[in-house]
Amino acid sequence: MGNDEVVIYNQQGQLAIFSSKKDKEVQVDSLQQVISKAKIESAKIAKIDLRFDKPVISYRQ
Repeated sequence: MGNDEVVIYNQQGQLAIFSSKKDKEVQVDSLQQVISKAKIESAKIAKIDLRFDKPVISYRQ
């Protein structure tokens, strides 16, 4: 990962990648929306990349 990125792991081993160049509140809001939707759909997320305009989500098998 580059110097302009912040990587966070949670207790379930999921990875979230934030950009230090983008608004943190917008990225956190996007993260919350993705997690809420995943819980409703019972989706197993491996990685959420918030560095882009739309979050890029990788799912576990």
